[in-house]
Order: sequence, then structure tokens, then C-alpha cells
Amino acid sequence: MGEYSRLKCPYCGYEFQALFGNGTSEEPDQRARVRLEMETATDEVSQIYALMKQRGEVSVVAYLQPFVCKDCREFFNYWQVALRSEEGHYAEDKGICPTCGKVLSSRDEIRQDDVDGKAEYGKTKCRCSCPVCHTKMQVTGTGYWK
Repeated sequence: MGEYSRLKCPYCGYEFQALFGNGTSEEPDQRARVRLEMETATDEVSQIYALMKQRGEVSVVAYLQPFVCKDCREFFNYWQVALRSEEGHYAEDKGICPTCGKVLSSRDEIRQDDVDGKAEYGKTKCRCSCPVCHTKMQVTGTGYWK
């Protein structure tokens, strides 16, 4: 199960639903495993998966993490992958913008504590700025998704 926060810019009206977590379906985990096991996969996480698999069983968990692309001026949710084995774990810490293809780092993530409505920011305020006009976003709803 995951959590979501609906964000809206009070100035320009830009809206985004930030999804956190992995839901209850195993389908994203299975799709991630298929992607990692492709022989043509050359990305970092696929190479690490191959090395970990040589040493034993590896569990694959896919989860959603929201990002902001400052070049395209938009938020997006990206499926990241975490790998776990008896000898250790690895968690993907980057996202790829679906519009421009830019690889974004963890500093471009929207973290859950940025949108949880902490008391010092008021119930509806969050620390995220609108990617279009740079006004502070407001949290218009929260909940859980499956």
C-alpha cells in the first residue's frame, strides 16, 4: 500500500498527485524483474542485479517516487527499484524524466516529509514549489492507494 498527496498551485492552478510507495499489486515488481533480466539491459541497476544474482537469490521491489524536472517544469511519478539479498541491498536513487529523458538525482525527489503538512507550515502548505511559477504548492488531499 502506498500514500498519495494531491498538490495544487494556488497561483497558476498546476496540479499533481504525488504517489509514494509500492501499492498492493505484485505486477510492478514482476515488470521490474523482467526489465532487469533482459540481456540487453546495460543500466546501472541491471548490472548490480546481475552481480547480486550470481551470489544467490535476489528480491526485487518496485516503488513509486515523485520527482520534479526543472528543465521541463513538471512533476512526475517514477518507478524505482530496490534489490535485496542475503549479502546486502541496493536502492535506485534516480529517476528519468518521461518528457525530456534527463536522468534526475535524489536531490530532485519530492520527499514525503515535504508534503505531509507539518504544523510549522500549516495544514495545507507544503515545502514544494510549483515547477511552473515557483509559488509554494498546497496539499489539497491525502490518502492511501492500492
